[in-house]
Amino acid sequence: MLRSPLLSRVRNLLVAAVVLLVFLAPSVANAAEMYRLYNPWTGEHFYTADTREREDLTIAGWVYEGVGWVAPNKSKTPVYRLYNRYVPGGDHHYTTSAAERDSLKKAGWKYEGIGWYSDDAKSVPLYRQYNPYAKTGTHNYTSDKAENDHLIAVGWRGEGVGWYGLSPKYSYEVFFLGDYATYTGWSRAIYVRTNNPDSSTFRLSVDGKTVNERLYSIYYDDVDYTGSAFKEVEGGYVFLFAPPRAGALTVQVMERTSDDYWAGKRAEVCVASYTVNVTQTSEEEWMRSVLAECTTDDMTPPEKMDALCEYLLTSQEEGGYGFMYPKNESGTSRPIYSIRDEGCPYYVKRRWNSFDSPAALCEFARLIGGFDDIHNCYDDYPFGTPQWSNTHYYCRVTYQGEEYLFMACPLERTGEVPAPEKIDFMNDADLYPFA
Repeated sequence: MLRSPLLSRVRNLLVAAVVLLVFLAPSVANAAEMYRLYNPWTGEHFYTADTREREDLTIAGWVYEGVGWVAPNKSKTPVYRLYNRYVPGGDHHYTTSAAERDSLKKAGWKYEGIGWYSDDAKSVPLYRQYNPYAKTGTHNYTSDKAENDHLIAVGWRGEGVGWYGLSPKYSYEVFFLGDYATYTGWSRAIYVRTNNPDSSTFRLSVDGKTVNERLYSIYYDDVDYTGSAFKEVEGGYVFLFAPPRAGALTVQVMERTSDDYWAGKRAEVCVASYTVNVTQTSEEEWMRSVLAECTTDDMTPPEKMDALCEYLLTSQEEGGYGFMYPKNESGTSRPIYSIRDEGCPYYVKRRWNSFDSPAALCEFARLIGGFDDIHNCYDDYPFGTPQWSNTHYYCRVTYQGEEYLFMACPLERTGEVPAPEKIDFMNDADLYPFA
């Protein structure tokens, strides 16, 4: 969890209510997972491999935050654990430096032995930060580079790498499918390449929340699915990434390290972290700009809708916006669906269908204003019936007691192309950097 220096100072005012606890150093003979706990009264983060110690602290009111990293059972680099009994609430410190350990012992800290070991191969760095505003909970350690950078940004001092954890069990790489920007309000398809055979043992998170997964209702022509679920593809899995906000987002791959869901927390570690820049887009802003291009103030609302529909369907070469229907395979009427286009706004790729277009026209009509009623005809009749086929693409409006029908969906097949080539998930040329 990320805490500001100000909050740490406020918590220090509450330490009089805290029962002072002195912990015994855990046995590390079978240690692998390092549990992370948080004291909401003192601001201290505490780390232990001892499940009993973890449980006792949670009962005492500490917040269990899951597995922070995985430590080796033994190495040439021990991590020493010390305890300061003289500050309100107590405080722990951890270091691989024998000189720092001895200096703290001389200053009155209680040496509690070896807490765990650092990975000599230096696989996963545990970053160390110092809070100059706090009296207890002064240090934080994390394998999450984003957390490290955030704490430094809010006033903590970065102190480099404290020690190292083991590498995760599996490897992960994340790619986008489709070469376009990431927009707010649009779910973009991503591919996770991994040797993990079980997608339930890892997850993607953004702003601490799990990235949405979906079994696709549309069969994408450029994807070969290898499993019963559409998300299973060669060498990994396909997900949808739905950015919750604009700006720089941290997207992480979290691997579950055991089946331990004790206290309702996931036992998992961050195994990969990416920064994604999300573009703020507004569909309404785009609509207003389109109306400004094709309508004038002296037009009536129905005249504006007429001008709008003509502009949307007129090609770019002829001065219009140039909407086209999704690509069709030559010689067929079946639209081609490409996962490479998933998440690209229709007004960016200039392709939409008979579902999007009447809904958009209704929004245009609301922006124009002056209509007594605005209605989307898409669901007026059962899907596939003759009545539906003849009406579903219309937006119906009422103006001064008279009804008007407007449409902006191309009625003919457009953009005929052969079926798209399948994505080769093992070829990076078919994928795009996750950034």
